[in-house]
Amino acid sequence: MVSIPSILLKRLYVANSLKNEEASFVFQLQNQIATGTVTGLSQLAVDGQPCALDGVTIAAGSDVLPAAGLSDAAPLTFAVGSRVTVRVPGALPAGEHAIEITVQTREAGALTVSVADQLS
Repeated sequence: MVSIPSILLKRLYVANSLKNEEASFVFQLQNQIATGTVTGLSQLAVDGQPCALDGVTIAAGSDVLPAAGLSDAAPLTFAVGSRVTVRVPGALPAGEHAIEITVQTREAGALTVSVADQLS
């Protein structure tokens, strides 16, 4: 498996993309590393608290996929330059939040992106 340094993984996160929309919070990831195949979302935490993955969706272009539905048989191809929006049920209060998301990929195994972003 390929090892990707955490400093590169942080570049996947689109700065200032954290927002409350309707009854959810959203943030974006944009691939600037290499095309990859996401086969699962195994963890999502905000401010150190795990988020339930039920109801989490990933919007890629016009496709909206349930995060729980990602698998080897139903992967998400994350091409270089493409952007996805992750939507999580529940709103967040204003202020800075630590976000940690772990995805499973065919090419590199588990990848964890840890960032902080400001919600105004």
